[in-house]
Amino acid sequence: MRPINVMALLLLAAATAFPAVAQQSQEFGDYEVHYNTLNTNMLSPEIASVYGIQRAGTQAMLNVTVLQKENREPTEARITATATNLTGQRREIELRQINDQGAIYYIGQFR
Repeated sequence: MRPINVMALLLLAAATAFPAVAQQSQEFGDYEVHYNTLNTNMLSPEIASVYGIQRAGTQAMLNVTVLQKENREPTEARITATATNLTGQRREIELRQINDQGAIYYIGQFR
């Protein structure tokens, strides 16, 4: 596993106020990190069940994918993320790796 540490500072209000936030990306050396958030109510019950995600209006999900820039292939990474609310309180977001049909991504749920 390649060590890539990414700290995502998310405003809880922004993550839950909109149905989905546009995907964003950043480059870190030889890697491109794509990330987005969405309210878990936007997931179908079937998808939420498959991935063990609780659907609720107060729950958001962070999705992160790391690609090698050279060949645009997904790669494993060590990723850390935190959520920061409007009062400045920070909380770790526990991410878990998902391998699905050649894709590698990391998802975490937070309030």
